[in-house]
Amino acid sequence: MAQTPAQTLDLSSWSPLARALAGALAAVVCALGLLSLQAALWPPAVVRIAPDNQSDLNTVVLHFDPQAAATIDKTYRDILAAVPDGRFRVVVASAADFEAFMERFKPADARRFEPVVMDRPITTWSRDRYTLTTAGQNQVLLVPPQKPALHGPRANDWLVPFRLALGDASVSVRELDFDFDGGDMIAGPARVFADVNLMRKNPTRMPNAGAVASTLEEIVGRPVFVLGKKPEDVPHHHIGMYLTPLPDGAVAVGSPALAVELLGGTDGAEFVALQERLKSQGLPAIDLSEATLHRFETPARELRAAGYDVVALPLLPLADQVTFITYNNGQFHALAADTEAPAPASALKHTVKHEFLMPSYGIETLDQAAREIFARRGVRARPIDVADVFRFHGSVRCLINVL
Repeated sequence: MAQTPAQTLDLSSWSPLARALAGALAAVVCALGLLSLQAALWPPAVVRIAPDNQSDLNTVVLHFDPQAAATIDKTYRDILAAVPDGRFRVVVASAADFEAFMERFKPADARRFEPVVMDRPITTWSRDRYTLTTAGQNQVLLVPPQKPALHGPRANDWLVPFRLALGDASVSVRELDFDFDGGDMIAGPARVFADVNLMRKNPTRMPNAGAVASTLEEIVGRPVFVLGKKPEDVPHHHIGMYLTPLPDGAVAVGSPALAVELLGGTDGAEFVALQERLKSQGLPAIDLSEATLHRFETPARELRAAGYDVVALPLLPLADQVTFITYNNGQFHALAADTEAPAPASALKHTVKHEFLMPSYGIETLDQAAREIFARRGVRARPIDVADVFRFHGSVRCLINVL
């Protein structure tokens, strides 16, 4: 059958440049077609969120911003002392900033510290911009879509996981199609925990708690427990600020009621003194309103109804809803060998395999009570001073990420 002029394409009259461009365009179209076919035939592998309580802290990621050095100084010193053998990848804006980090903290073995230079300013918050997962022997860093509304250091933090993966074939980055922070999901050995704050961030993609669960389960390939039915049911903060899966299968949940009881009630001298201390530091007052207490009681109640052993940890939310005195926001360290826990006399004796880098505030009644609660669960709590850090709405887990 003869071809009509419309069905033929005579390139002989085209210039060499035009022919080259046409060839390049055809190659791009072909490549896009192959990528589409690959996506259809080989969808992204299901990944496994690394359980918090199984990390050996072999590689720790810290951000260092010299402008925040005084604020994080005590916290970082305690973290460095708690991980004496681990490798640290220190994310910095410049090589000079890495030199400032090494000069300030003077680690005994400088070989364990590697700079990750971003060539742009970053914040100190290492956890927010990605979630560590594994796929077989490889690591996959899950990241949210880039947020156009963010500018400056917060926006630059989004680039960090891509730089961490650069040049390492065992690490890749996978961008998801919904908004989240690294603190919005936390995993135990068998289940991932999230809450309906993801609904607030993704009202179209996740209109209800069921959609939150199904969306995450498609990615992680295992059950997801979503706390709350509506945003008013949970604290308006990262789930890692008030919930901690424990190595024995129990779940520790922050409890304002327990904290108040330990301080002798709202009229007790210790509670009143703490309110005055917060006021003198320019911080909001402790918020014990009915609505706020409901946000902490609901997760605990839902977990108990599902059969979980719920362990109360002291927690005090401040009136801005994002500043917490919390003992949940720490980092587990799976120990290489069993060691005897230096448990207080009031705690049960356990041989422990886990250490918990636990926020500490210089509020001895609460600090000690939290240490004892962890000891009774076979976990050695290692205090990390966050008295200068927590006012900026985060704590130990927010500052640490792991690879």
